[in-house]
Amino acid sequence: MRYALLVGLVVLAVAAVPQLCRAGSFDGVGSTLQPGQISLSAGYWYQQEKWEGTDVTGTGSASVAGRGSIGVSQTVSLSSFTTSSNQGYGQASVGIYNGWEGYLRLGGADIASNSATYLFSDSKPSDGMKLFGTVGINGAVYKDKMFAIGPFAQFTYYLQNYTDSASVSGQFLGATGTATETVTFKNYYTIKAGFAGAVTIQDAVTIYGGPFWNYARATLDFDVTGSGTYQGRAATLIASGDTTVKNDCDIGGMLGVKIPITKALSIGVEGQYAGAWAAGARITYAF
Repeated sequence: MRYALLVGLVVLAVAAVPQLCRAGSFDGVGSTLQPGQISLSAGYWYQQEKWEGTDVTGTGSASVAGRGSIGVSQTVSLSSFTTSSNQGYGQASVGIYNGWEGYLRLGGADIASNSATYLFSDSKPSDGMKLFGTVGINGAVYKDKMFAIGPFAQFTYYLQNYTDSASVSGQFLGATGTATETVTFKNYYTIKAGFAGAVTIQDAVTIYGGPFWNYARATLDFDVTGSGTYQGRAATLIASGDTTVKNDCDIGGMLGVKIPITKALSIGVEGQYAGAWAAGARITYAF
C-alpha cells in the first residue's frame, strides 16, 4: 500500500509538470551520499524567466537654450517580457544525513531579453557571462531502496550587474532628438522550494519530479542622455528611472532523471516549467 501511494505521488508530480506555471537544476531528492561524503559536478543550464510588466517613470532635467534647466519626466508602461540565460557551473555537494545533502554552486550566466526592455528604444538588451552563486539542500522524509520523497530548496544570486545600451531617435521626455539609453539589470535573485518524489529502477536509473514555489526579483535601472529640441528650443537632456520586476508565475514543476555510469560517476538531465522553460544536464563524481 505504501509503495502504491509513493508511486502515485511521483506519477502525479510528473503529470503536473507541463501544466504548472522555475535558477538551475534541483538534483532530485533522496541523496545517495553518505554523511560527510563529497561529490563534484559540472553542468550546463538553459533558463527562461517570464517577468510581469510594470510602469516606469523617468525623471531628470532639460538644459534649454534661453530658459535654463527645466524638470522633465515621463511614465512608460513596460510590457511583460521573458529573459533567457545560458549557464555553466561547477558544484560541490556534501552528504548531511541519510538521504540529505547540501550543495554550493558557482558559475557564469549571460542574459538576453526577448523584447524591447527599454523606455524609448526598440532594441533588445543582452549582456555576456557574469558570476552567479547558488546554495541548496534536498532530502528525504521517506527513503528505501526504490522510493524516496522529500523537500528541496534553492537560493541563487547573480553577483554582477547586466548592462546594455541602445540609441534612441525620435521623441523622449517631451523632446525630439537623439539619445543613448542604458539599462542595467541588477539585484537579481531567485528562491525555489518544493516537494518531490523519486523512483529508482533496478538499483540504477532514478526518475524524479514534483512541484515547486518560484520567487524571482530584479531591479531595472534606466539612464538616458541626449540632445534635440524641447518646446521649440535646442536642449540637452538627462534622466533616470528604476523599477523592481517580479516573476510572472509563482508555481512550477520539474522532472528529471539520474543515470549511473559507474559506482562513482553519474549523469543527470532535468527540465522545469514555471511560465517559461528551463532545462540542463550535469555530470557528477562522488568521492
